[in-house]
Amino acid sequence: MPRILPVMVWLFLLTFHVVAAGERQIFINLIPRGYQDPRMDKDFVCGFDQGIDSERLIGEQNSMFIFELLDKTRDTTEGYKTRIYDVVTFGRDEQAEVMLDTLQCPVDESMPGLLSLFLVPPKHQCNSRTFEDAKDSQFGYYPVFVGVSVEDAIIQKFISEAQNFKPFYNGQMPKLCGSKLTLNNETAHARVETVSLLFNIKYNAGQTRNLDPTKWKICESVEQSIEAMEKSDLFEVDPEMSFEKENQTISETDGFVRAGIIRKGPLAKKAVGFVATSFPTAGGPYSPAGEDDIVTYKGPVVFNKNEENSRILIHIKEDNKTENTEYFFLEIQDSMVMKHQRRRKRSPGRGGDGKGKGGKGTGKGGKGTGQGGQNKGKQGKGTGKGGQNKGNGKGGKNTIAIVDPSFVT
Repeated sequence: MPRILPVMVWLFLLTFHVVAAGERQIFINLIPRGYQDPRMDKDFVCGFDQGIDSERLIGEQNSMFIFELLDKTRDTTEGYKTRIYDVVTFGRDEQAEVMLDTLQCPVDESMPGLLSLFLVPPKHQCNSRTFEDAKDSQFGYYPVFVGVSVEDAIIQKFISEAQNFKPFYNGQMPKLCGSKLTLNNETAHARVETVSLLFNIKYNAGQTRNLDPTKWKICESVEQSIEAMEKSDLFEVDPEMSFEKENQTISETDGFVRAGIIRKGPLAKKAVGFVATSFPTAGGPYSPAGEDDIVTYKGPVVFNKNEENSRILIHIKEDNKTENTEYFFLEIQDSMVMKHQRRRKRSPGRGGDGKGKGGKGTGKGGKGTGQGGQNKGKQGKGTGKGGQNKGNGKGGKNTIAIVDPSFVT
């Protein structure tokens, strides 16, 4: 019997022309005898390729996670909505057109911010729906740059390499979209650092490598990327963390708040924890802040190797209003809670107990358990490791007051 070559024929496209119904497409996967789906292997880790980078996940294989950090298209303040726009398109003759040269860029270039470049399928639009389209299709949307400024050399690099990307788009040239989230310079740089510690992104740091959006390697959701962080053994996920301060007061004119975070335990690996902003209900020492006061955040905080200190920066919006002192919370969240909250809407009243080791926090840690438990009661179910994090150190909540210096009592 002739030997069967270990080659996977992924996709055959059969096109039928039906007079009554028009053109129809049928996709058929042909799987050779004896083939085993690598995703079924118990040790499989999506979004990671040691041959490309042995210390980070691969950017284009973790698009959903990265887009989640960039996407503020639904922000309540118009000036802080993420703007998405065309950067490069190709005509039928495959000649590139740099749209920023011919169209007015829909962002204020005088304002600092977090910028990105990412590939999209040809003929797809670059607008406020693009990140939602990426979630719906899962394939074809790949980040290739995240930074605070985009040099023309990066755009020209994409144009020169675009032919290499045609196999990922059925032989067509992809488009290049850009996005901008308005943030002050310090906060934008901090976001870039966070992304760069977690992901190898093709055009960041001047590196040279091929794009690899192989479908079976891709993490198809934020949850899968978090699981890849856990399974890859690149990071210590959910380290024992606490805020350096339980209370902070800043001026609205500062433009951002910097919250220091400490981790304990082994320092040999990079560590990834998760934090989220939240708002108090009525009552408390000051007026509750809201989404019109800050750019909300729900995402990772990263500790480098051999470092026990990190920080998270939250942008304070400029509203030119005279207001009373307002406050909001920064809270440490467990990765299981982050995944749970993204799978379905929050269910009030089910959480708050933080079971398992969390209940064993003592001293100041016990105080942290109390605050963490109260918050989880508002947001949804808190379980296992979430309780453990809240029971350690000084506690899992940082109360931040925003003072308007123009307000006179």
